Amino acid sequence: MEPTISQADSWSEETPKKLGSEPEKVQEPVVSYIVSLMEIRMKIVAVLLTGVCALNFGFAGPSEAKQVTASSPPSDIRKVIDYVDSLPSLNAEQLVMKAKAFYWLKDYSSAIVAISKSIALKPDPESYLSRALYAAGLKKYEEALKDCDKSEELGYRGSDLYALRGLIQLNLEDFAGL
Repeated sequence: MEPTISQADSWSEETPKKLGSEPEKVQEPVVSYIVSLMEIRMKIVAVLLTGVCALNFGFAGPSEAKQVTASSPPSDIRKVIDYVDSLPSLNAEQLVMKAKAFYWLKDYSSAIVAISKSIALKPDPESYLSRALYAAGLKKYEEALKDCDKSEELGYRGSDLYALRGLIQLNLEDFAGL
């Protein structure tokens, strides 16, 4: 009969041996699952961003939207940044769009700058969550965790918040809240 957690007296260095697994083996599937959730979310964002480009800016047609993957942004993503930069004044939504475009280009520092400007204009929980994701991309986990907390404080309760927070805590080796 396989041992269970209830059969373990309390958590100690010996507990993984009692349970028949090592902590690294337990964490691997969890991290993979969280990363998969975040990749799915970013695929959805890419398709939506491509659709917004097609409707509002007249480029990136539907055939291109089908080719979007987590690792390959739409080829017209740079046009989003150029378009937003050409505007005389920017609102929060345009800055969010620019930040997402930078994220797809894996330019996390520029994404943080754009989303921070958006937050200054209109603080909302989704923007804080986005900034947490961008900071995590730069391995700035403490800053990312603060933005997750602020997002929750402002009322965001999506599963992506908790998935990102869990991934950040794993990278910080902060297992108290997991």
